[in-house]
Amino acid sequence: MNGNKSSQIKSLGGIAAYYVVTVAGAIILARIFPQLIPLTSSTPVPESLDLGRSMDLGGAPSTHSLLNATLSTIGALVLVIPVAWMYTITKRSGGYDSAVVQTVLILPIAVAGIVLIVQHSIALAFSLAGIVAAVRFRNTLKDTRDAVYIFLAIGVGLAAGVQAHAVALVMSVIFNIVVFATWKFGIGETIDDGDRAPGQQIKGVVSVTTGDVQSVRDTVEGILDTETKDWNEASTATESPDNLQYIVRTRKRTSPKALIALLSKNLPSSATAQFTLLDD
Repeated sequence: MNGNKSSQIKSLGGIAAYYVVTVAGAIILARIFPQLIPLTSSTPVPESLDLGRSMDLGGAPSTHSLLNATLSTIGALVLVIPVAWMYTITKRSGGYDSAVVQTVLILPIAVAGIVLIVQHSIALAFSLAGIVAAVRFRNTLKDTRDAVYIFLAIGVGLAAGVQAHAVALVMSVIFNIVVFATWKFGIGETIDDGDRAPGQQIKGVVSVTTGDVQSVRDTVEGILDTETKDWNEASTATESPDNLQYIVRTRKRTSPKALIALLSKNLPSSATAQFTLLDD
């Protein structure tokens, strides 16, 4: 069984199904509540969508504005969930930053709410700018590429805030397609190892020796899912209770040396991993 392909197909199928269900649900709700579920933004924004204009003198927002605010924030969250999902898939082998996942999920909600508050109000916009300037956030991302996910989260939040859910949907879908394609085909990545020519796939056997096979199996197979073209567990592995063996074909962007280094980094110190070349 090709564990790599089946895992990837399952993950992609889940994300695709999520988008289909989301779009279908939005269309159904739009037909039932055409005034409250706009799939595209309207210019200018109706007064009913402006929280500032829909406030009574006593400060209580109208029911209509509350529903739109709720739908905007929920819409932002719904459309950013598959982005966070794709992040965990593409970062699974090297370990992902949980703080980035949480930020990607929460940030669009905050951005959408802020847009609902400041739209059509210059005074509120300048007040917000002053508040943001006074607050400083100091955080260093483990991977500078993670910043792209933050920008996408902001974009989805802005689109949801102005009721442009169709734009937010397109941004989310296209972003995930591009991210998966660059990760899948290693676009822009280089090989800095000297054990093979760039772009060459290598077939071999990955052997992992450990005192507790069951505790490391998921880790090993998770790395093989993302860093090899395909893999199958060797039948000879069952002959030794302390050894895992997999017949693998490396990706063009991953050398045997890099694969073993990644395994060693994520396995317990008592475990050892090695790569043995096989003739095609």
